[in-house]
Amino acid sequence: MYKMVKAECLMLYGELKQYYMNYVFYNIGLLIIFMGIFYSFSDSDNGMALGMLYALVMWQLCMAALSYLPNVIQDEALMGTLEQISMTRTSIFKVLISKVIVSAIFDIVKASVLFFICLFLFNLQGLILEAGSINFLLIGIIIATFVTFYAFGLFFAGVALFYKRIHAIIQVISYALLFFTNITVSVDYLPAVIRIISNIVPISWAVRYINMILEGYHGQLNEIVMWYLVSSILFIMVGFIGFRVLLMRAKKLGKLAHY
Repeated sequence: MYKMVKAECLMLYGELKQYYMNYVFYNIGLLIIFMGIFYSFSDSDNGMALGMLYALVMWQLCMAALSYLPNVIQDEALMGTLEQISMTRTSIFKVLISKVIVSAIFDIVKASVLFFICLFLFNLQGLILEAGSINFLLIGIIIATFVTFYAFGLFFAGVALFYKRIHAIIQVISYALLFFTNITVSVDYLPAVIRIISNIVPISWAVRYINMILEGYHGQLNEIVMWYLVSSILFIMVGFIGFRVLLMRAKKLGKLAHY
């Protein structure tokens, strides 16, 4: 595992040297999105402004996690390495975990830089100092949700074995999660059907938890934590079971390579 992680680190370093301009402008694009949403939906004088910033960073991390494994599977299948791995004793899950470890660390570093830029840009330094040790609790819930979406991304990695390119599907999900999971508009104001779907998503409960903690309202926290855990476990199970089933089917049908 150590050698795999080291190899992934070297590969990432090479990509950063080769495509650094693309990474820079990608993050500038995220900053523009954050600014547009923040100034449209939030009041910077309100304590909820910090909650929105946390929620936006969590959304960005979760979308990076959700899209990562499908992209890896698509690239590996295109190069034929996925088929080669399946014919060896090396576990595909072990290979994917090594890639996820490096990707997750890099994503957290990027998100941290973006968070602190926004913190000063939106003049929220006072609010984060006022929150004190609560910030560590909020960071914990964000990282837990981030990991959940890496696991959920396995399902779409399995789908990518059959449909090759599913970037558009991930993009639609990304927009839906941005606008229908309490980040910009409360789920309570959405139509009944959307509200039901939204309440299945861990991000919805995570954002509620963040907002209630920052507001100092602890009345329903136990219920929110319970539903957050239930939805997270559901997403993780769907990711792992879905990927295993789709991978076995892809092996039988010879879909592990996209030459």
